[in-house]
Amino acid sequence: MAQSDWQKRIGVGLPSHAFPRHGKATRRRDVIVEEGPLRGTVGGFHTDHHDGRVDAQVFPPTVTWKTSVEETR
Repeated sequence: MAQSDWQKRIGVGLPSHAFPRHGKATRRRDVIVEEGPLRGTVGGFHTDHHDGRVDAQVFPPTVTWKTSVEETR
């Protein structure tokens, strides 16, 4: 897929110069939850790779289910 002029200007697909030249450097940034009962806690993280890729991992909130079983006799 060809890049548009805008993608070329912002450097899509180019290596990031924020990392050392060896190929294994990454940077991990925490993502803070903005709403809901977990507001203000870490809800996942972004991983920036030296080649410009960004991966994201999200931790969904845990849901606890309680069953209410009624016995009829």
